[in-house]
Amino acid sequence: MSENTGKFRFAIQALLFLVLASGCVALYLFLANQRQSKSNSAIISENADSASITRWDVVPNGDRSLAYNVFKDSGIWKIRLHDNVIVDADLNIVKRSLKHLSKLASAEHVHLAKSKWKDEGLDNSGTMVTVYEGERVTGSYIIGKIGFIDQYKSSYYFKPVQSDSVYRLTEVYLDGSAIAKEENFRKRTFVPVAPVYYKQVRIVSADTNVYYLLENIKGKWSISGRDIDQNKVLTYLKMLSLIHVPTFTSELVKTPPEASVLIDTKYGPITLIASKTHDGNWVMASSVNIGNRVELTLPQVNAIFPPFHYFMP
Repeated sequence: MSENTGKFRFAIQALLFLVLASGCVALYLFLANQRQSKSNSAIISENADSASITRWDVVPNGDRSLAYNVFKDSGIWKIRLHDNVIVDADLNIVKRSLKHLSKLASAEHVHLAKSKWKDEGLDNSGTMVTVYEGERVTGSYIIGKIGFIDQYKSSYYFKPVQSDSVYRLTEVYLDGSAIAKEENFRKRTFVPVAPVYYKQVRIVSADTNVYYLLENIKGKWSISGRDIDQNKVLTYLKMLSLIHVPTFTSELVKTPPEASVLIDTKYGPITLIASKTHDGNWVMASSVNIGNRVELTLPQVNAIFPPFHYFMP
């Protein structure tokens, strides 16, 4: 796990660049690519689709030891990883996958000689996908290697497992959706609600100092009625909403945690908890991202769980 810390610049790219008279604090938050942050307009909906697909199983390159499945559980999309650990799934890739899987039924029927199946990945080395509606299997396919019609259009040959008929799917990048690496399906957002919907924030900092950030009817934030630096508060809240995890850890957060943030939002509470690991770093989890945890350095801990005096003018 510790090598993950070195690899990931916990792109906490979210910016706590606070250049103020009292000093300058620079923080890089996990903001990996810009794909996720449409969540700032409101809470991310858990309704990824209106289609009937409720699950699909993937056996990458015919290797059953790497098999994983993506499924809907009580309205929440999850992924069962190859080691049977279940975590929340990222809705963006789920939506894209559902759209692409629905196109299999309308793909072009083509002739491809059996002598070419191995070269195209339509043998035992192909990726197998099984699609479900509830408990019913609606299709099981072997997906071949990606090909390109031209530099912009991808294509895949595929065939039903129990059939010799071959089809071709064009202009769909399955390697970036339904048959992507399992890691790509893991949910990366930790606070999927925009700051405009926060009502109050309870912070237990790493030094166990407990305090509340409270917003009054005029939109001004305070701590126990004391005036605080509004720019620091707003930048801090923005940073929370932009937490985006590039790399995950298997470490667990201790009970009770050693630091926490409880955000009371219009859509319900969101809690971040963290504790130290055996190697001196920290691990953090979110109440709205089950199973996906991330390792933090001490500066990152102090930024997410800041001490009381940080917000003072």
